[in-house]
Amino acid sequence: MTSETTYRKKGRAVVLAALMVLSVVAMTVSFTGAAAAQQATDADASINAEDIDENDFWIGQTVEVSGLESPADLVHDGESVQNLRLDDGTATIDTSDLSEGRYQIEHGDTSTNSFWLNEHEINTEFDSNTATLGSEAVSLTYEDVSEVPRTGNVELNVTGEYEGEALSDSELDSIFGAADGEGDEDNAVLISSDSVEAQFDEDEDAGNYSFTFDVTDTTAEDTAELSVVEPGSASVDFTENTYEGVAGDNVEISLDLSNTEDANLRLTHGDTHVGDFEITGVDEEQVTVVFDTYDGDVVELRDSDGETIEGADAEFVWEADEMALPAAEYDLEAQYDTEEDVTDGALMLLNERSTDGITSHVAPSEVEFDSDNPEEFLGSTTERDYIAYGDQLITQVDASGIYGSSQGENPLNREGVSLTFERASTDAFDSGESFTLSDLDAAGIDYDVYTDAENETFYVIFNTEDISLSSEDIPEESEADPFEMTAGETWNATFEVGSDNAYVEEDETESVSTNVDVEEVSTEWNGEFDEDDRLQVPNSAESEISAQTNLAPGTTADYYVRFQTEVYEDETTVTEDGTISTNFDFSDRSEGEEIRTVRINPQSSDEIDTSGIIVASEAEPEADISVDGELASSEVQVGEEGELTVTVTNNGDAAGTVDFHVDIGGDTIHQEELTLESGEEFTDSYTDFNTSEAGSEISWEAHAGNATDSGALSVAESDGSDGSDGSDGSDGSDGSDGSDGSDGSDGSDGSDGSDGSDGDDGSDGDDDDDGTPGFGVGVALVALLGAAMLALRRQN
Repeated sequence: MTSETTYRKKGRAVVLAALMVLSVVAMTVSFTGAAAAQQATDADASINAEDIDENDFWIGQTVEVSGLESPADLVHDGESVQNLRLDDGTATIDTSDLSEGRYQIEHGDTSTNSFWLNEHEINTEFDSNTATLGSEAVSLTYEDVSEVPRTGNVELNVTGEYEGEALSDSELDSIFGAADGEGDEDNAVLISSDSVEAQFDEDEDAGNYSFTFDVTDTTAEDTAELSVVEPGSASVDFTENTYEGVAGDNVEISLDLSNTEDANLRLTHGDTHVGDFEITGVDEEQVTVVFDTYDGDVVELRDSDGETIEGADAEFVWEADEMALPAAEYDLEAQYDTEEDVTDGALMLLNERSTDGITSHVAPSEVEFDSDNPEEFLGSTTERDYIAYGDQLITQVDASGIYGSSQGENPLNREGVSLTFERASTDAFDSGESFTLSDLDAAGIDYDVYTDAENETFYVIFNTEDISLSSEDIPEESEADPFEMTAGETWNATFEVGSDNAYVEEDETESVSTNVDVEEVSTEWNGEFDEDDRLQVPNSAESEISAQTNLAPGTTADYYVRFQTEVYEDETTVTEDGTISTNFDFSDRSEGEEIRTVRINPQSSDEIDTSGIIVASEAEPEADISVDGELASSEVQVGEEGELTVTVTNNGDAAGTVDFHVDIGGDTIHQEELTLESGEEFTDSYTDFNTSEAGSEISWEAHAGNATDSGALSVAESDGSDGSDGSDGSDGSDGSDGSDGSDGSDGSDGSDGSDGSDGDDGSDGDDDDDGTPGFGVGVALVALLGAAMLALRRQN
């Protein structure tokens, strides 16, 4: 169960309502003491002065004391707090305004023995915080929680409210069903019964009821709340369809409670009724049940904020044989009352457990593990298979099914689960040494265990320098053997889940192991030394001094550098690769200047030191940035796109960061900080040219640090479209040749007759624009041929 009954002090009485006598007749209270004289009286208690002897009364009671002599005074802590008026030797003491403590009565010339006045306190609650109209009654539980509980019976006065409005006598009588008259107050009743139960008929109002029970003869009172619901209006619902976990771990089952503070969850597997979750007194609408599947126990109930719900009870009641729940699929059914119908259902799926791996990590000795902030510590660890003696060793185990937390957070408390550290033997006659966490407990050696059940991992953390137990220091009751972890040894860590665990078969063992070498702390200088064994330190603005160590990364180290008249100091930490490095500005130091002391002081080990000398620093590698812009075309027509491609190149030996921007037409259209490694190149293209105006020149510039390139894009008028050529006109026909003249008679040669004139050539047809001017090619050929023939005849 998640809650335990708390007894405020020894002697508290827990009295169920069945033991209460609630009556309209004033009760008598029995007091201890020899021959206590009891008489019929209107007082709550009566006693003779001679019989007073450490008797107990309770504030609010009226006590009648007889056998007194005048004058009589009630005395507390040596002072008179009340003058008592006697009637025939009897005084009535009203204790309502008195405080707790020891009292006595001084009367006549004597004094009585002491009696005690106590504060009376009670607690009342119903066995269920929810009642259903027309359903079974709920019983009232009464508990006397006074430091000095009252014996015997008490008489209670009962008042009530419904939704803040007072209930009448008749309503109270209807609810409790055993009222026997009116109470001391308005709208109050007294109940005469051996048990007190509240029942609500179907015609009653559903809602929130509050009942105040006050003891009629003391100042004690308490209030019990009850939520009354319509039949079927209360429900318990699962927030998920499936709750998945690993057999042996905790499983969290989240619920929504409506109009009820109670829930019953039935767990079955096939036809087997495994058990029931019985949950009562949850004053929350959302609740998460944390269930240990190994032991079958409810670990706790949590609210919606993940906080433990106080005052609620939860228990898993087995119906099957008790066992570690095996990996399987289970059915869950929810009810707010076992007499009512099931309101919801879900599945619980338990997967097989596993043993997966083990690794070793190291952490600086100066870093402390904080259970409230374990992530910060784990963030300072480094996975390694070696450790410098004096550093912290962290052994990480990855395994599931061992985190059921009803027996505590440490998974090594589980049955059959163990983690053993064993030194590797050096020869055949070396039996080795070993220890477990139980041995560390017996030896009083500090260690921490951090459980990360959500990620199925746990860590064991200790300082290697603390692991030592000599024969003289072994406790007599311990069965441990001596052990000591020292430098120069190899230790093995083995995690096992044996057959004592419910999930491992008999005679079988699941195990994982890892080795770690424990080394002497080693720190050595990096760099070059001259012939005088002096560390050479360059005179640059960032002169680096470094050393190499096997100390855990994150270990703090202090640097101390002393020249003749000046000292330089710095604090740094060991890096992941074991380097202890720092930089000083020695740019104003001259080559050949001596350094008296160069010292590193790691916080967890001895310091190392040397002398040094300033040497000329080598030229620092620099970046060499160039930029080149190139247009796709130096000229475009109006409306065409212009494109500029810019390439930035680092031609230097070091990375460089520059401001890079591109301007087109006087406007910056792109700007960014550009970082280029040695030899790296950056290229991008830009088309932000406005080519709407013919004859314009659009300038561009590309800047990368001090490197610049620039140019311009020309915009030309666009050409009109060409018309198609007209077809050539047809050539005109040639004119016919004139006929030859007749030959003259023979004789003297006369003059040759004149040749007949050639006939007129036909005119050429009209040529189109593209035709040959004047005449066609065919006509010209004919004309040339005719002229040639005429010349030939003349020669003849």
